Amino acid sequence: MKGKFCFTAIVLVFIGCTAEDVVIDPREAILGRWEITHLGNGDQLTQIENPIAYREYFEDSLMRAYNYEEGTYDYEYWMNDSILTQRMAWIAFDGVYYDTIVVTQEYLYEFLDANTIRFNIINMTAWNYTSIYHRIDN
Repeated sequence: MKGKFCFTAIVLVFIGCTAEDVVIDPREAILGRWEITHLGNGDQLTQIENPIAYREYFEDSLMRAYNYEEGTYDYEYWMNDSILTQRMAWIAFDGVYYDTIVVTQEYLYEFLDANTIRFNIINMTAWNYTSIYHRIDN
């Protein structure tokens, strides 16, 4: 009798769990290295055959963009609801004055699955505002 009960309970647990029941915590899911796979606008996307860079998100709100030819660039990032904000700051010198330049970019993000994320640029005009990234090995 116990065997039938355990079997029934296990079957009900697996039947009750679907992919829709899985909740992804975006602050955890974004951690790691991501390489671009598609770029374009809306659903009109072009596959990127040979990416030249990847992004790596760290727990301490640091996003490091690594260009395979040029090196790294560091950004600060934070997430609110479905918006990812990235900010980069640097000091510029025009020959006479030093000035701090700050660029802040917001994206609507959507995890298509645990290893794929879609970004749509918001609040800024861009030639290509949609990009899809896939998680890569560290």
